[in-house]
Amino acid sequence: MTDGMEYVYHVSAEDLFGQIGELISTLPVPSDHHTLVPPYLSSSLHRILVLACHEAIRDTNQAYGNLFSQVDYLCKKHHVPISDRIAIQTMRRHSNRHESLSYEDMMYDIRALCLFISAVFHISVPHQLVTRIPATNKIPNSRQGDRYDYIRCIVREWDGETI
Repeated sequence: MTDGMEYVYHVSAEDLFGQIGELISTLPVPSDHHTLVPPYLSSSLHRILVLACHEAIRDTNQAYGNLFSQVDYLCKKHHVPISDRIAIQTMRRHSNRHESLSYEDMMYDIRALCLFISAVFHISVPHQLVTRIPATNKIPNSRQGDRYDYIRCIVREWDGETI
């Protein structure tokens, strides 16, 4: 029974960091560099990211088309460095797929999520997480090649054969 009052639940950074700590505790112990993390664990990152974004934009009166634009807006608003933005958006993409991740990628994604929460809530990452996540961003693998699927351009002229 309600008394006519609307109850609004606010998510705190401490709640989110607590969920991340619980997630780290459920990860499989890596036996080698090829240890895979089940997809349902990486989807937990997505859920935590959605909660963080929802709380961070709650009072902005802004409308966003998708999670990418929410993350992008919040990163710019809170002056997140570009290298961290890339890591955060990579984590967002990884967490939205239903594929297994390597343990190493999962830990870098957890780091990115911690940095995001820290930036938008203006709070330091708790020591108990800092000691469990990578200290720096993942160094890009030069063997991966250029990601041409992300190049955008403006077409000014075309004919039947060329753009």
